[in-house]
Amino acid sequence: MNSDGGCPADAESSEPAERPSLRPLAPPERSAGAVRAGLPRPHLPMRPLWRCRRCGHPWPCGAAKVALLTEHRDSPVSLFFYLASCLHDAIEDLHQLHPSDTGSAADVFDRFLGWPARHYRSYRIAIRASPDEEKPS
Repeated sequence: MNSDGGCPADAESSEPAERPSLRPLAPPERSAGAVRAGLPRPHLPMRPLWRCRRCGHPWPCGAAKVALLTEHRDSPVSLFFYLASCLHDAIEDLHQLHPSDTGSAADVFDRFLGWPARHYRSYRIAIRASPDEEKPS
């Protein structure tokens, strides 16, 4: 408190600080000039809508999935970490846009993390019908 009973000017306010928007930047070779020159734009998310900037489908669209699988082919764990961070941001962004319509958590999870889990066999889980079922010999 300062001498007049108020809070000092440099004190933190009771309102949470607004988080800066983490929007992906286009790679240098895909600058506005490159787009005007006729080069294809990458399939990146348009935040806060989480639609593809190029085709308008929900991101990650099919082309973005192929690009992500190619980019992370030697490190599937890094792909899962990247998509998990995108999932976190998308949930926050979409909730801010439509607070009354949260949608299905399963659908949003599948959109971001379900498809790579189905792609990589090492992440698939074999499910038996029952624990008492005999194992094949």
